[in-house]
Amino acid sequence: MAATISNGFDLARIFPVFQGRLGWHQPTITGMPVLSAANLSATCGRYYDRGFHKAVTVQNYYETQENPEITDNQFNQLLQDEDQAVITRLINAVLNKPQLIEHKTCYTRLAYRQSIIIPNDNLAVGYRINIAPGDFAVNIDSIGLLFDGAVTFNMYLFNDLILAPVQSKSVTTVANTQVRVSLDWVMNYINSATADGNIGGIWYLMYFQSDLGSVHAIDEQLNMWSNTDMLGAIPFQSAKVGSLDFNRTNVSANFRTYGFNFEVSTYRDYTQTIIQNASLFDEARGLTMAINVLEQILFTSRANGNQRVMQDIANRLSPSLDMQSGEFNSNPYISGLKQQLARELKRINAVFSPKPVPMSVPVGASRGDINWQYEGFDIRDMPSRQEAYGRYP
Repeated sequence: MAATISNGFDLARIFPVFQGRLGWHQPTITGMPVLSAANLSATCGRYYDRGFHKAVTVQNYYETQENPEITDNQFNQLLQDEDQAVITRLINAVLNKPQLIEHKTCYTRLAYRQSIIIPNDNLAVGYRINIAPGDFAVNIDSIGLLFDGAVTFNMYLFNDLILAPVQSKSVTTVANTQVRVSLDWVMNYINSATADGNIGGIWYLMYFQSDLGSVHAIDEQLNMWSNTDMLGAIPFQSAKVGSLDFNRTNVSANFRTYGFNFEVSTYRDYTQTIIQNASLFDEARGLTMAINVLEQILFTSRANGNQRVMQDIANRLSPSLDMQSGEFNSNPYISGLKQQLARELKRINAVFSPKPVPMSVPVGASRGDINWQYEGFDIRDMPSRQEAYGRYP
């Protein structure tokens, strides 16, 4: 689950799902390269060289790429790289808004320092973290360790729905000096990056006190806990169970820092939604590939036996890209590739950025009406604070 998020999506997870949905036909012309299975695969039943533009063929791409001595293996890899470039270009065009939501630390400390030592009681300690549901990724960028001695131990990231640690890393402290350690660990509300990915669950960024030996964590004196939008974190302690587990049912919350602060960056992460809706991108991928191939034909610097034919094709390609295929008064009207792509991008964008649905509460609602209910209370007649707290011991 290493962080590979770029502009709101994880390409390392998207490429295996997207590649192979659209492919190429093996050319029958003498001298053309033999395409690999990866480039021939078209699980959605559509091909880049059929139905998007007549000039988009393996032959035209092969004869306008820059290396006249290219081998079959190199050309197949070039097609794979081009496919990834198309996917990246397309998704970036859809998710074209800033994706960073917040970048904060767990807490800010006071200007002065008090060395309050936390005793070791053979507990699992750290922070209990809730992640907001939705297309978000919370990246634990780093931690700042502050202990009263030098020791090497493991820091862990658990999800309470998964028995084994999701992440672990060996860290080393320096006596009475903060040590910053990069982690780059990603937490999602729904994560399918691995076979044992989670749906929901509570996260625990933690260590075991039994690993510290005679060294102790320093409890920093806080100015305030950070106000975060997409996650909630609170210090916890729990009994250690076995060699690498803890009691996940009886978890005690407190306000100790346990010797470390952590830095987080929260992004919009549409990876899971993109993967589940790969078919939405098929038409746009074909159009984007057609634009890329036509631009290569237009701007190639390579000279070969078909140069005159290719130049004649190039002179007729600009209308296909920017305006329409054929005359303006053609019937039916066929828009240019870029116009077609713009329409597809608008359609896909509506999935990821839907318009908000207006909501209203009837002004004339009667007392006890469901519109005025919240947590079982009528919001116009709330009980006393004591009574409310009594309902939530």
